[in-house]
Amino acid sequence: MKRILKYTLLSIFLTTNIAIGQVSEIKEKVDIQAELDNEKSGSSSSKSSRSSGTTVGESIIAEFFAEILYGIGYVTVLAVDAGQEHTLDQKHLHPEYVSLEINTPLAYGFPNDYFLTQPKIQGNWGIFASEFRYSYLKDNTGDLATLDWQILKVKLPIKGFQPFFGIGFSYLFSPEETYFEYSTGFDWRMSQQKVNWSCVYRRATDNDATFRQELEMKVDYLVYKKDNFHIYPQIGVNYQNYFETIDVTSFNLGMTFRFQ
Repeated sequence: MKRILKYTLLSIFLTTNIAIGQVSEIKEKVDIQAELDNEKSGSSSSKSSRSSGTTVGESIIAEFFAEILYGIGYVTVLAVDAGQEHTLDQKHLHPEYVSLEINTPLAYGFPNDYFLTQPKIQGNWGIFASEFRYSYLKDNTGDLATLDWQILKVKLPIKGFQPFFGIGFSYLFSPEETYFEYSTGFDWRMSQQKVNWSCVYRRATDNDATFRQELEMKVDYLVYKKDNFHIYPQIGVNYQNYFETIDVTSFNLGMTFRFQ
């Protein structure tokens, strides 16, 4: 009987530590991936030492595609300029098109006892936006902190509905690594701008491995308005996946402050 009790307690102990001790495992995977990247970099540099010639036909094809890309780029710039001008003209109907947002969420993940906070600030100017975020994840094995900057987000405002796409980077403090990160999603303002539904997908990668994928859904509601200052309490859910093996799910509460 004592032996059965001993093995039962040992199983519970191991299961508990496996379930809730994942932040240290994420850091271990970052170190392993960094070593693999260094090995691949050394191998590819030795192979690239060989030179190659360029034929006349290849030059003509390259010039042809360069002209096509130039034309596409020119048309895109004209479309973006027109879209920005139209969006700014609608500011009197949608003041959030030119605004500054500060978001302060706190999240708890159960049953794994995760603590997650992701305060962020975002500036909006017509169809363009830039978002800066600090992400801090903690469990019983340690903590994981990143600075995430979506340098440029491009939105397509359709009245209260705003799909967007953004690019930037994610900087991991320890172990020190930097990843390319993109985001896509939408904001949907309803009920005379009082309710906002938001859905965002983010992916941070170095091309050889995916450090983090994240899906966040939240809703906020306007409770206070004075001149150009608005306050919105929020509730939401956040799902993160690290290296396609470690899952972190949490529920958050927070506040959004908007100056517009």
